[in-house]
Amino acid sequence: MIDLLIEYRHWLAGTVMGAGFVWLFVVQEVARKRRLRRMARECRHESGQEG
Repeated sequence: MIDLLIEYRHWLAGTVMGAGFVWLFVVQEVARKRRLRRMARECRHESGQEG
């Protein structure tokens, strides 16, 4: 029973770490896209909204 618990805890820790890495990657990608979109909009606004 203790061995099973240790195995499960090890698997759970690995799963949580993997999910955390994926979540961080997704959050960074979303933040970067949002920032790029905002910068593009500001540049367009400063240039007189042509186009």
